[in-house]
Order: sequence, then structure tokens, then C-alpha cells
Amino acid sequence: MNHVFVDFENVHQVDLSLIGAKAVSFTLVIGANQTKLNTDLVERLVEHASCVKLVRMKSSAKDAVDFALAFYLGQAALAEPGCYFHIISKDSGYDPLIDHLRERHINL
Repeated sequence: MNHVFVDFENVHQVDLSLIGAKAVSFTLVIGANQTKLNTDLVERLVEHASCVKLVRMKSSAKDAVDFALAFYLGQAALAEPGCYFHIISKDSGYDPLIDHLRERHINL
């Protein structure tokens, strides 16, 4: 199983071709100030509703999306430790988290 986490604040183009090809759980974390989604993206998300989770932040605090993404990734890693986890982001601030999880043998 692959868990994909998208920081939608800085990655607005999402390739959902992974869904359907493999066992994938897809979490899209959306910032509080992001009030509109592209219709094509919404249609693709609805097609795969059973494996897609939308997390919309209510606060626009600094790094709110980053912390939420880390939280949901941590929950998934605890629930399914043998799975593979992917962070889709242009934010290099996730690098220390990725290093930390890899040191603990979490598949990233």
C-alpha cells in the first residue's frame, strides 16, 4: 500500500494516475485560504472517492498545512508500518521529517 500526502498550498497540479494502478491512499491537505479547486481535479477526486481524503485547514497559521500533513502521515505510519509513504511538496521544510522517519525505517 502506498500513502500519498500532497501539500496543496505549494503543489497545485496533482497527478492522480497513481490511483487505480496500485493500492493507494491519497490525502490532499488544503490551506485555509485556498477556497477554490479546479473542476477537472474535483472530477478526478470524485472518481476515486474511496481512496481520497481531503483535509481542509481552518487556520491560516504559518506552516499549518505542513504540520497537518506530518500528523496524518504519522497516523498512517503507526496504523500501517510496512507501507510506503510519499510527500508531494515543493517545500524543503519536510526534509528533516523525511530524514527522521527514514532513520526509524519508515518507507519514504
